[in-house]
Amino acid sequence: MGDMNDNPWDSSIKDAFQTVAHRNNPDPFLVNLMRNNKNKRGSYVYSGDYCSFDQFLVSKPLLNHLEIEGKEEEMIFRPDFLIDKDKNNRLIQPLSTYKGMHYQGGASDHFPIRLFFKNNSKK
Repeated sequence: MGDMNDNPWDSSIKDAFQTVAHRNNPDPFLVNLMRNNKNKRGSYVYSGDYCSFDQFLVSKPLLNHLEIEGKEEEMIFRPDFLIDKDKNNRLIQPLSTYKGMHYQGGASDHFPIRLFFKNNSKK
């Protein structure tokens, strides 16, 4: 999990973490759980567009044992108290600590991401 400063579909992420199958890597080891989030809700807003810079990378063996609840856009946690209420914002965006040099008291310029797992253990 982390802020990758690039989207899951950018070559920098796909190539560096080898998350996409291709001729030289027919069976990738890692899966980017945010890979289908393009043109949907993002964790960060840049130049008026959503970005999915915050991502979960999971190994295939681990993923085979997990049942994940929700869709990619539901992994982005944006409760009301983290939202910038500025009426000039076209998109819902996080209330950052600073906007330029102005302190506005928010937590981050990114929305946090979260992941829910179903408990499939048999006791």
